[in-house]
Amino acid sequence: MQLNPLSILLVLFYFISDGVLGQEKIRTKDGAQINGIKQYIEIDAKDASKPILLFLHGGPGFSSRTYFNPIKKGLQDEFIVVQWDQRGTGITELWNAAPKPISAAQMIADTEEVVDYLLDRFDREKLYLVGFSWGGYLGLQYAGNHPEKIHAYISVSGMIS
Repeated sequence: MQLNPLSILLVLFYFISDGVLGQEKIRTKDGAQINGIKQYIEIDAKDASKPILLFLHGGPGFSSRTYFNPIKKGLQDEFIVVQWDQRGTGITELWNAAPKPISAAQMIADTEEVVDYLLDRFDREKLYLVGFSWGGYLGLQYAGNHPEKIHAYISVSGMIS
């Protein structure tokens, strides 16, 4: 069987458009219904088969997207990197004009639902969890309550007394 040049180009286009050897890139900026409100979740990865890494930002009320983007670029080769604007923060706050008062219990419940959403979306049993400052508190609470759902918990600039 002889392939003509057009057939060769179509085969090459298929492999290039599907990523390198079938790798599927992900870049979404979207929302998910989390405990009754739409919350912003941004996902970036060069390969959808990689493990999930959820970054829990500081605050509360302080989105990490601007300062985390340079760090995210280095992580995208090895992880599906997820940034979430927590309740009362960033785009999530813009989408929910008159939020109810926020409690630590509510934020912990949101974290649990975001993790479950991601595990379900990517059909995984576990993820990596990184918590920065206030996010470290949320991550520590989550890790203590659900160790079976995380590969590892990493605290960065943890809250201490």
